[in-house]
Amino acid sequence: MNELLQVAGAIDSVSWTAPSSLTFEQWQEVGRKLQTVSGSVRWWVGDWLNEGERRYGETYTQAIAVTGNKLQYLKDCKWVAAAVEKSLRKDNLTWTHHSYVAKLDRVAMVTLLSYATKHELSSRELLDAVREYQARQGGSFIEEDDADEEPPFCNDALYAPSTELESDFVLTRSMAARDVAATLQRLDAEVLREVAKLLLEFLKLPLDK
Repeated sequence: MNELLQVAGAIDSVSWTAPSSLTFEQWQEVGRKLQTVSGSVRWWVGDWLNEGERRYGETYTQAIAVTGNKLQYLKDCKWVAAAVEKSLRKDNLTWTHHSYVAKLDRVAMVTLLSYATKHELSSRELLDAVREYQARQGGSFIEEDDADEEPPFCNDALYAPSTELESDFVLTRSMAARDVAATLQRLDAEVLREVAKLLLEFLKLPLDK
């Protein structure tokens, strides 16, 4: 069994029974793992559905029969898991955080998820940042329950909220290379490295460590 699902004591579908020798540290660890599992289920369901579709085609009918979940719940899980690839997911942010950036392009997704992690944003605060970003791009606003299978909208600029930087951070396709470089230097080092990785990956160039 995966280590994440291994906890002290005995678990079944309706209960957890503590071992007689349970220590306080073990009790805390059980709580942490249970919370992690609770927050991971939507990711697991989404990845499971995408794998089923890849191997067997449309599987919603079978998934509903197997899980008992409603179609919209399954669609939400599947779409967000497909939109936010595994390497970009942050284990210290909730599935809801990720659902709010799922319609953005990859660079914006990395930037906003890193921003949310660094500043410990709630999902509501990240949603506000995404709405601000979308307003700058002329995209439609995301509602809280708006996770569907529409393709991500396209944009021609990257925007970081002014709360992180002294002034608004904007990149556009019309900017000169020198101006782009100067603007990128204002990013947090961790975010800048993520952007560099994405660009080098796109250009298929080696990244110096």
